[in-house]
Amino acid sequence: MALFRYCPYDGRKFFQEEVVCPLCKEPRFPLSHTWRFQRERSQDGQRVPWRKILYERQPYDDTHVDITFLDSLITNATVGEYRYWTLCCWSVDLTQPLSCLTLFLALYVLLRKGMVDVRWLVGLDMGLLAGGYVVCVLLRRNKEPQGGTWRALRSAVNIVGFLWMLSPVLQTLTQTYSSDTLYTLTTMFLLLHLAFYDYHFVYGSNKPNRRPAVPGVRPSPRPPSPFGLNAAMFAAVLLASRLNTSAEVFSVVLFAIEMFGLSLILRRDIRDSCEWAYTFVLTPLLVATAYWLLKLVSIHMAFFYLTCILLITFVGPYCFIHSQRYKSEIKGPWDIAEVPSYS
Repeated sequence: MALFRYCPYDGRKFFQEEVVCPLCKEPRFPLSHTWRFQRERSQDGQRVPWRKILYERQPYDDTHVDITFLDSLITNATVGEYRYWTLCCWSVDLTQPLSCLTLFLALYVLLRKGMVDVRWLVGLDMGLLAGGYVVCVLLRRNKEPQGGTWRALRSAVNIVGFLWMLSPVLQTLTQTYSSDTLYTLTTMFLLLHLAFYDYHFVYGSNKPNRRPAVPGVRPSPRPPSPFGLNAAMFAAVLLASRLNTSAEVFSVVLFAIEMFGLSLILRRDIRDSCEWAYTFVLTPLLVATAYWLLKLVSIHMAFFYLTCILLITFVGPYCFIHSQRYKSEIKGPWDIAEVPSYS
């Protein structure tokens, strides 16, 4: 016969051979007598309610589960309400990096096929670099001191100069590797780039690093996550090493730096200044340009790219909202207490 393992009056654990509690001198009842404690009454004849405490004796078994146990159950506490068009606007943080990657690959293929002249591509690189710098200066003219602007300009000049000197080395970097190995590595690193891309960098620009405030100096936002950027740049160097001249290597690697690295900063500044232009002007411009260049390479790839953009922008948010009805998250007294952080 199964007996109580704990005394229902004082909570002491019974030893196997004990039949009486040595503390309260009450007998050790079998589990079939649980009703005896559930029906005990207080002095005024009312049933003693069960309380979730351990510092007082209660006329209930230690394994008793009261009907009020699930009163504090909370279902889907963190599930929010989403609007379809709001999610469609948020999807630009996926379509813009995908468009930048498509732009880079399309221009690389066009250069390999001889459909784009290397001088035109170098001119495009310099134009994008100068135009992006001017836009950033105009957007930051009231937010950043003049010294920071000149430091950024010197850094850009240094990058262009070192890249021009290293282009002959990069051209011969993978001569001992087969093309199959190189393209396999490139595909793998580009997929890693998309998987570990810092999609939150644009939205996290309004949360600067926690540093002591310095008068006259604007706190700089956190830098983007380096893993996705490094993967993209490594893939770009691998592809550029298969080009014929050092000028082609220089133009392709510089274009990759602009698409994968510098465009992040530009898009962040545009969003901080005008979110409408970031969503409804910059995104269609990137998508249309990528589609037009990819169409010169392959009409089927261009159609596939456009289909992916439409799925991400319009079908993805609908599926996300539709799937919320199947979300079931419960929180209750069995969960570990969570202490909020106010730092």
